[in-house]
Amino acid sequence: MVPDVSGSDRSGVFDAPCLLAPTTLDAPERTLETWLDPPTRYRSAGESDLAAIVAIERAAFERPAERFHERQIRRLLNNPRARAFVAEHDGVAGWAVGLIRRHGAIGARKTGRLYAIAVHPDRTGRGYGRALAERVLHALAEEGVERVSLEVRADNTTAQRLYRSLGFVHTRSLVDYYGPGMDGLRMRRTHHPNPHPCPATIDP
Repeated sequence: MVPDVSGSDRSGVFDAPCLLAPTTLDAPERTLETWLDPPTRYRSAGESDLAAIVAIERAAFERPAERFHERQIRRLLNNPRARAFVAEHDGVAGWAVGLIRRHGAIGARKTGRLYAIAVHPDRTGRGYGRALAERVLHALAEEGVERVSLEVRADNTTAQRLYRSLGFVHTRSLVDYYGPGMDGLRMRRTHHPNPHPCPATIDP
């Protein structure tokens, strides 16, 4: 269950579990139709994307407790420590957000979290989830983040495969993290100190 992260006592840093729709991270399927489509645009998300992101969350997560709600998403989009992106292809198809954490004084070590990824169920199978995750990780690395963590449901093996391919390793098992009988895993990745440029667009 996602805690309410909208309260003022959170100081703009959220600690809720990262929940991903089971269909978010399907591998892309190449067809003649997708080859002929214009490329997908990946860009920073803003408040103008709020309605589309809310709709994606509602479609991707059946249980209200597992999805982000409008007020939470708005706070994320306006959080100076957040790096949020959308995949745009005939409308917004998915979104992702990561958070930067600073430890100690200015100039001290930074860590980050891959906080949320969701793709509309009607738009899965095109690689949006992976591309969004890559953009968040790249943005965090550009900010000097040395290590990124995430949480994922223990039964979401599709997401775990993707994260391993992105360099994440399992560091801890989390009993009942998502609720009674719903265990989680914590995964972590160390960033490369000099990230390669991230393309603005890719084929869907």
